[in-house]
Amino acid sequence: MQTDIIPDDPAVAAKIVDPLIAITRAADRIGTIEDIADIVLLLASDRSRWITGQHISASGGITGV
Repeated sequence: MQTDIIPDDPAVAAKIVDPLIAITRAADRIGTIEDIADIVLLLASDRSRWITGQHISASGGITGV
C-alpha cells in the first residue's frame, strides 16, 4: 500500500513498489489508503449485512511475496 512507510527516494521506492505492482491483479498500481477506507466503509455499512465470519483480503490480488 502506498503510505509514508515507502521512502521518498524514487529509486528505492521503485525497488519496493515495482515488484508488488507486477504481482497485483486488481490494477497496475499499488494500493492506497483510500482503497482500504472503501473496504472499511463497505463493511461498516448496511450493504455488508450478509457478510459474516469472512476473511476479507485487501491485497489487490497479491497472493504471495
